Amino acid sequence: MPLTERERHTVDNYDVAAEDWLAHSGGRDRACFWAEEMQKLVNELPGQKYVLEVGCGPATDGKYLTEKGAKVLSTDYTNSMLQIAKELNPKGVYSQMDMTDLGLPADTFDGFWATACLLHLENPDKALGELTRVTKRGGAGFISIKEGDGEYVDPRTGYYFRYYRNPGFILKLRDMGLEVISSGRKAGSPNHDFLTYLVKVVK
Repeated sequence: MPLTERERHTVDNYDVAAEDWLAHSGGRDRACFWAEEMQKLVNELPGQKYVLEVGCGPATDGKYLTEKGAKVLSTDYTNSMLQIAKELNPKGVYSQMDMTDLGLPADTFDGFWATACLLHLENPDKALGELTRVTKRGGAGFISIKEGDGEYVDPRTGYYFRYYRNPGFILKLRDMGLEVISSGRKAGSPNHDFLTYLVKVVK
């Protein structure tokens, strides 16, 4: 599925400014922001705990998930982010992929991790459908988006954002074959907290 103009612009800006983004987000030794949520996901994972991480950026989340007992494939659209990920954790497993068209076999993973990436898509349905498709029935996933209304392009970074509210997003997840086990809120950028969802694949 081709990226829209605003999505492409966002990807290109991340690719060019990967190091700046990492420095702004806590640097190469940044602490695990999602530690509690990761543990909850790992506790829900069946089987071999094989997790697909999409929109991984420098894949620090994937590294922390591995330390909690998951086996992780970290994917991102941008090559420069993946190069940083490989420098930070040479033992990780990485692949350059479009989350809206993964090109992976169905029912491959026991779970997925999708933090702060679906919010850059004008319509996340295709990506949610792909995450559901490649995850086994009964598998678990974690999603974070940002709360708010409408769309926004950051004038400083050029990044595109789409905001959501409950219960609308919960209904969307149900329509995509994802049952919400628990939902929550976490402080994010000014005026836009993260909305979080631990989900079970019920396709």
